[in-house]
Amino acid sequence: MSPMELIKKAFGIFKKQSVPPPKAADAPFEHDDNVVLVFGHSNAGKTVYFSVLYELLKGNADFKLSPLDNETAANLIENYNLMRGKLLRIRDGRQVEIEGERKFPTMTSETRILKFGLDMSVRKGVKFYTVDYKGETLSIAQPGELRKQFSKFFPFARAALFFLDASVLDTDVLLREQIAAFQTILHDLRDCVPKRLPVGIVITKADFLDGFSPANPVELVPSSAAVYKGRRKDSFISGLTKINSRRFGEVWTKTTERISRTLGNLVDSVSAYTLDFQVFFVSSTGGMGKTTTGDVEPPRDITPSGVADPLMWAFRRIMFNKRKAFWRYLVKWAFALCLIWVVTFSLFNLYNQYKLYDALDRAETKLADELRSSNGKFAENQAKNIKEKYSSYLEKLPVSAFLGATPLIEFAKQRQQFIDSRISFEKTEQEKKEPPKPNYDEKTKAAAEDFKKLKDSVATLPAADKQTALETGIAKLLQDHPKDSLDANFVKQVQAAPAQLKAGMAAAQTQPFQITLSLENLRPKSKVQIQIGDDPPVDFSNLMGDNPKVEKPISGIGNAAVKAKFFDLSPSSTGEPLLQQIDNPVETFYPKLPEGYALDFGKDYGIVVKLKSGTPPKLP
Repeated sequence: MSPMELIKKAFGIFKKQSVPPPKAADAPFEHDDNVVLVFGHSNAGKTVYFSVLYELLKGNADFKLSPLDNETAANLIENYNLMRGKLLRIRDGRQVEIEGERKFPTMTSETRILKFGLDMSVRKGVKFYTVDYKGETLSIAQPGELRKQFSKFFPFARAALFFLDASVLDTDVLLREQIAAFQTILHDLRDCVPKRLPVGIVITKADFLDGFSPANPVELVPSSAAVYKGRRKDSFISGLTKINSRRFGEVWTKTTERISRTLGNLVDSVSAYTLDFQVFFVSSTGGMGKTTTGDVEPPRDITPSGVADPLMWAFRRIMFNKRKAFWRYLVKWAFALCLIWVVTFSLFNLYNQYKLYDALDRAETKLADELRSSNGKFAENQAKNIKEKYSSYLEKLPVSAFLGATPLIEFAKQRQQFIDSRISFEKTEQEKKEPPKPNYDEKTKAAAEDFKKLKDSVATLPAADKQTALETGIAKLLQDHPKDSLDANFVKQVQAAPAQLKAGMAAAQTQPFQITLSLENLRPKSKVQIQIGDDPPVDFSNLMGDNPKVEKPISGIGNAAVKAKFFDLSPSSTGEPLLQQIDNPVETFYPKLPEGYALDFGKDYGIVVKLKSGTPPKLP
């Protein structure tokens, strides 16, 4: 894959994946509303479920369900009162409550949109919609009618609940027809909704099933069985049964296994659509009563079981998917910004390295040529021309430490310092042939003599004091000899001296060197270590006592400090081993070496350090 194809592929994930669906005239939703589609055939128990759900949660502290319009409230209250046998009648111009026959609500005759406001302990004021269809709509006798009826709601869906009557599980033709209808809905959801929805299968009237008890968990698939989702039907059922045998009693375990096999084709279709699914067992009334004629009626005491779980599960999955979409959106654009930054930074860095580096390379070529032709020394105007080559690189707009050119910038500045340290103020052959300038008189000569004395005195000082002493001496020199009375070139030479000294000292501090030292008069079983700077100490030992003189090379950098340690392990030694710490820099230590530098460890020891070869860097 070429780099351009890789960039196109990377930016392809930032394209807008879907456009908010156009709002249908009869769809009372906005694009961000929480819509739960509720599907179920006739007599599946949808109407009873929502009537009991509202009554169950309207005063709940953790999950409080409130209707958002009078139509929803009136419908649910009327259905619940009908199941309790509570009727309202007008008597003497007033509404009174009377006891009546307990009846189940009539089946849904048209599509209804139930509008709720859901308040949770951690989230307040979330609108929640369910779309409840009449059962006949799911009939597969009229091909194409399903999508025609549902298509206007599909784009707004965030979750779906499939209601299935427990009594249908023991049928053949009816169960096949309902499963086929649900599979058709899943196919339509895949075509109409860009993202896969959480799907819940709600088995109502679960109190008719053997072994059902409110004490059992409502959800069929626990979190520990999520690993079996998406597997083949037999593998899913066997794994689920193995886990549920530890959660349920023996009878209820066998019942749930039978139901899992009965609904195997539906579960296969759901898992092929999404792995975010669950199966619930719900009893809206807690059982059935019977009239004196043998007809069924709601029980006198309605005791729902598991009613709130499917809708709360759907709500949690909606909120989870919204948070996941938000973080995915955030990470996507954060990645885009990082990618843009990396590409931009890399392009500037490449431009610095492969385009602007040519200017630096030309300056290096010029410096090398001048060094070869001038024997390592530059005239002032010559040095200025070379430094301008480096300045032309440093002054270019994209040359910035922020954009990755720090090493090259430091290199160019070091080169300029090096050039300053190589400036020679001695006259060239041409300058020697020129006659003395008329303004270079006796006053300038006197000042030059004082300047020479100043330089000689500064040369004897420690490195740390040279700069200050030179600047102070120059200030006094120009006070004693006013600039107006001196030659202009001499004044310029004097004023440039501190910068040259500073540059030369900086260069000398980084120059490596190596010297060879010899230690004489080493006693048997004695050991001397000499260290320069941070380099490892070099061991000069005479432990065998056969050689009173040892020679070894020792290296250092710049004007590093010299340290020496002595240990005596001979029997004649008394007390603790003597120790001497030498903190002299190389600048003061080195001149003593040719004649021999005595390490004074006591009157009984006469160890002498001498220089055999090597020259450390000399400061200017």
